[in-house]
Amino acid sequence: MLKNILSDQRRPPVLDWKTTDDTSQPDPVTNRMTIFKRLTDFAKRMNRISSLGFLVLFLFFLAGCDSSDPPEVRTAVPGEPGEFTGTTPCDDRSRAFLGGLDPKAPCHCITWNLTLQVDPKTQEPTTYALVATYGLAGKDDPNQIEEGPTVKLEGKWEKAPGHKANPKAAGYRIFSKNAEKSLSLARLSEHLIHFLDKDQSLKIGNAGWSYTLNRQSAGRENQ
Repeated sequence: MLKNILSDQRRPPVLDWKTTDDTSQPDPVTNRMTIFKRLTDFAKRMNRISSLGFLVLFLFFLAGCDSSDPPEVRTAVPGEPGEFTGTTPCDDRSRAFLGGLDPKAPCHCITWNLTLQVDPKTQEPTTYALVATYGLAGKDDPNQIEEGPTVKLEGKWEKAPGHKANPKAAGYRIFSKNAEKSLSLARLSEHLIHFLDKDQSLKIGNAGWSYTLNRQSAGRENQ
């Protein structure tokens, strides 16, 4: 009997978590939730750090790949030789200037290749070379386009005032071989020129084509 009493006295007290009034002991469930939240926050921070590190390395990699000098970009300057191409509607005035096609022949469009040449020393206009190809209505289907006659012209050209809306803008005028006919174009930008009407207004295209020609080989050196 005495032995059992002494044995019970050596055992540590057992606390009942459900009934004890001691609030200093943590709840096991709450403790696990707190640890899990801290681990989750730590993982998020590590993920952000890893992403930032990867971004820095990627930027360094791009910098190393682009170590070569960028190619030199030359912009066209007014007065330099220019080759311009584009397709416009087949209007009566253009047909009269070009010739080479029966005035009554159905025609959809004209493809232009116009080269304006200048004196390499003075940068003043000298001559132009023009190759124009008619786009005719198809024989089997008039809505289709068939390649028609090609006209090649050479002649003089000059600098001219811009268009009606902006007379101070740069412009060009090309003359037929006998100088009896001419066509005027306005310089819209370094790479774009646009045909003008008789009153020097910008010509209006249709649903298929505009009256704008685009510079080819922009920025090349004078030849």
